[in-house]
Amino acid sequence: MPSNIEKFDLLTAKILADLYARFPVRATITASRYGVAPEDGLRSDGSWDAGILGELDFFCDTVRWLGQSGYLDFSSELDGGVFEGGVLTAKGLEILKAMPASLSPAQPLGDYLLDSVRAGATDALKKGVAAALSAGATIAWHSLTR
Repeated sequence: MPSNIEKFDLLTAKILADLYARFPVRATITASRYGVAPEDGLRSDGSWDAGILGELDFFCDTVRWLGQSGYLDFSSELDGGVFEGGVLTAKGLEILKAMPASLSPAQPLGDYLLDSVRAGATDALKKGVAAALSAGATIAWHSLTR
């Protein structure tokens, strides 16, 4: 079973890649698009499946964190893991357009993530999102120390 960090990296890579591909058009970010089916959480006896609820919470917490950290914006959050009006922020777009030397061949991070999502290359996705979040931290550090 993957760790929370591994799950976070993969989910983050997929969300950022999708928003990068649609930029600047706002999009609805839904848990079901990323493999979490909230509608399957309600059992026939009226109780909720704890595993599905846990995955839904993880998805929602990830999207909220990306928003609070300045990588994406959304206009509203609805029940069932639905975030309306999702779009990359200037910070999110800047890091996805960066071309770190650690990625080969040299291409913008956003393109690298898109290609990796399409190919299902999970190791590449982890590497790409690590580079993206690292670039974001570097940008923040430089803005604080100038």
